[in-house]
Amino acid sequence: MRRHAVFALFLLGSFGAQAEAGGEIRVALFDYCPYVCDPAAEGGKQGIAVEVLKAIYQPLGYKLSFRRSNFKRALLSVEEGSFDVIPMLNPNNSRSIALSGESWISLVQTFYVKRGKRWRYRGLDSLHGRVVGTIAGYNYGSVSPEYENYLVAGKQASDGSVVSIASGDSVLNMLKLIDAGRVDVFNEDAFTVDYMVGQRHLRGRFSAAGVLGRLPQYTGFSKKNPQTPKWIGIFDKGIQRLARSGEFDAILLGYGLRGAGQGEPAAAQATGKRSVGVP
Repeated sequence: MRRHAVFALFLLGSFGAQAEAGGEIRVALFDYCPYVCDPAAEGGKQGIAVEVLKAIYQPLGYKLSFRRSNFKRALLSVEEGSFDVIPMLNPNNSRSIALSGESWISLVQTFYVKRGKRWRYRGLDSLHGRVVGTIAGYNYGSVSPEYENYLVAGKQASDGSVVSIASGDSVLNMLKLIDAGRVDVFNEDAFTVDYMVGQRHLRGRFSAAGVLGRLPQYTGFSKKNPQTPKWIGIFDKGIQRLARSGEFDAILLGYGLRGAGQGEPAAAQATGKRSVGVP
């Protein structure tokens, strides 16, 4: 009995040492729900991207510490090395941050109109005569430089063809403008809108009206940290495991979202099937 007790203590001690050896990963957060959420505002939900990081690193004994700020500050903190990870980036956000080898989700930049409207996006010409909404600070250049140029020209012309807003809950406010008939069409990531209308009880009031493009998202790691190559390797293997096991789909369902329902399985890149924006 004594030998069994000693052996059990040895196993517990080994596991504890392994957990401690994982170390700390400092994660810079910004608000972009449902991917990165403020738990105080979202009933405890931290966001899909945060849950992915926890599911990959915590079982290996890593401690994740979080700091919330805006996107630009979060980006700078990882570039400078005061933080180690930023949960999601597109390849054009920064050249000073190392990206995961696996794209773990793609933002599907979708046009939305008020329910019942027949308009559908069929290229820039189809936007003429429509009031297009956009959020200050958004840049669609990584998805469609032509669409970004169209928005810039419309704002400069000040002819009312492009309406730009900058405020808290900007996506919700833009949807309200569509519902009120002050804006005809707005482009946003499909999961972002799906989550918003579900949380705010707005289902059935808007329709998807075509896709502008898709933008793969990666997790960013500080080039200043010598652990980065190791952490990227762990992430890439981990996202493959989450996709194969169905754990990723379970995370999505926790936010009322379904990858297959979008025609774009969220973690498909990790399984080699298929794989739009952060500010």
